[in-house]
Amino acid sequence: MKLLTLALVSIPIFAQSRPDLSGIWMYVAGKSETARGGPEKALLSIEQTASRMRHRFVVTNRGREERGEFEYPVEGESRNSMRGLSIHSRTSWEGGSLIVNGRATLPGDGGEMVVREKFTLGSGGKNLTLERHQTFGGRENKETLFFERASPEAIAEFNRPEKKAGEQYKNLRVLGEIPSSELLPTMIRFQAALGVKCDHCHVPNQWEREKRAAKQVARKMIEMVHSINRVHFDGRAAVSCETCHRGQPKPSTGQAAAKQ
Repeated sequence: MKLLTLALVSIPIFAQSRPDLSGIWMYVAGKSETARGGPEKALLSIEQTASRMRHRFVVTNRGREERGEFEYPVEGESRNSMRGLSIHSRTSWEGGSLIVNGRATLPGDGGEMVVREKFTLGSGGKNLTLERHQTFGGRENKETLFFERASPEAIAEFNRPEKKAGEQYKNLRVLGEIPSSELLPTMIRFQAALGVKCDHCHVPNQWEREKRAAKQVARKMIEMVHSINRVHFDGRAAVSCETCHRGQPKPSTGQAAAKQ
């Protein structure tokens, strides 16, 4: 009987060791510690059930908005996408905090990106701390982001129409109509398809400049691919840069591609 009583008492104690992080959380810059100043504003939505978690965010930085969404098991492995990168994640719990460890391979010879995130619910459930440690391309970044619980009405920020890329970025001539959050993933796919880095087409930190001839060629190729898919595949993305380039700056010939 004593053993049964002890077992029954231990059940709620174990259940309480995994807090519910659900809610809308608003970023507080003044209570956060970031190496590069952090975002201007950010909202984080967490939906947590007994088996799954869904994280969504809306971040504004330098006047530009970025959105993203991740889904995880409450504990275990999963795959998500961030800025066009496929991320292999593993979630676990450590002393009442949610731990998300993620890895992604960067395009070309960029190496590997490794991210560790620790979510901790504050006393009374009114605030949330996110400790993030990230390494990529030989660089390391550590930051602590502080969030306060926002009103339920803040969910409207996640449901409003997203701005188009052309509204937030300069000199977009053929990609201006796509959602803003799709622009960087699209660039990452171009990098992977051609096996190049950003400076193949762009001047770093002056992305709108017209200095690289490859940028002009890229625009023509994008329009060509869109035309092929529209005319021959009812608008489906059946053809892409990868179809011919296969990780090389110069496309394969028809015979070489057929052999592959």
